[in-house]
Amino acid sequence: MPDERHERGAAGERFAEALLASKGMRVVARNFATPVGEIDRVMDDAGTLVFVEVRTRSDARSADPMAAMSADKRGRLLRAAEWFVNRKGAQHRPLRFDFVVVLQAADGELSANHYADAFLPKR
Repeated sequence: MPDERHERGAAGERFAEALLASKGMRVVARNFATPVGEIDRVMDDAGTLVFVEVRTRSDARSADPMAAMSADKRGRLLRAAEWFVNRKGAQHRPLRFDFVVVLQAADGELSANHYADAFLPKR
C-alpha cells in the first residue's frame, strides 16, 4: 500500500504534467523505468525531447530546486535519458532537462515552479 509520501509524489507528478501540458508540451512517457533510473516524465516540446524531474514538497523551505537536484541525481537522470534516447532511436532529437518543484500547502492546494533548461548535460 502506498504511503503518504508516495501519494504526495504521484499527485505532484500529475500536477506538473498538467502544468507542462498547459504550456503546449505533449506526454511521451510517464515514470519511464530504465536499468539506470526512472524518468518522471518525458515530454515533447515542439520537437524537443524534455526529460522532467519532479520534486514535490510540503514545506516551502525545502523547495530550492538546486538543493533538491543533486549532482548524483542529475547524473542518474542523464544516464536514464541516454538510455531512453538510444532505446527509442531518438538520437537526432534536440534534448532538454527540466525540473518542476511542486509545493503542497497545508490545506492540500498545489502550486509549482517550472525550471526549463534546469541543467545542461556534460559531454
